[in-house]
Amino acid sequence: MLPHEREMSEKILFLKSEVTAASAEKDPTKEAVALHALSFTLGVEGESDEAVRAARGELRLRRTIGDLTQIAEALSNLGLALHLAGHSKGAQFRYRQALDAYLRVGENVQTSLHYMILGSLYQEDGQYEEALKVYEAALPFAPSQDGTFRCWVQESISDVYKILGNLPVALHYQYEAMKELRLHGGENADSWLRLADFHLLTGESWNGLELLKVAEDGFRKEGQLDKADAVAKRIRDFAQSSKKKHLRLFGPDFKGRKC
Repeated sequence: MLPHEREMSEKILFLKSEVTAASAEKDPTKEAVALHALSFTLGVEGESDEAVRAARGELRLRRTIGDLTQIAEALSNLGLALHLAGHSKGAQFRYRQALDAYLRVGENVQTSLHYMILGSLYQEDGQYEEALKVYEAALPFAPSQDGTFRCWVQESISDVYKILGNLPVALHYQYEAMKELRLHGGENADSWLRLADFHLLTGESWNGLELLKVAEDGFRKEGQLDKADAVAKRIRDFAQSSKKKHLRLFGPDFKGRKC
């Protein structure tokens, strides 16, 4: 057994002992906390069936205690366990329940986060229209000063419109994502690269090329030289391709239209 495996095995045994001790003490809050940690750890380690059982046990206890925020947390934990176990529909159902509970208690940050989680599950499942609905519903609840989170929402909406073939609207939301980043000082080269790719997809080659140059410069400033070199190669390939196309269309001696 590797050191990491031994460490995790010992952690799981410890958490199971905590669950047993709390149950013997008839302390439902302590037992629920231990079950929550146990479920998460088991899920990460690939023990999916045990993780789901622990998460269900936590939810049962949280419902007995009756605190709605804690019930929402337990529902979310069960959704995660089911997702890791490959039960897509069950995960969607539990995350939807968690979302409804967070809406009831007015937890805006968790509400927006769970809209996004639910949207990603719908998107993974090919339910693009449903994904779009919940992504768009997340935006009003997203923290106004968290540009990175709001950018994630806008880019997720953009990605679904791209999948659905509506590139102009996808490009619009990508610009909205860029605005969020620039407004809160989180602009980065990856965001410029995404924008460049959208312009290239919509046939706006020269806008795309200019944005590729911005992305390349950004990656070099960020010290991501491998990414910078990859973008530079795309720019060179684009220039070479354009030159070949020009020669095919006009011949080597064409110098432009004379007025």
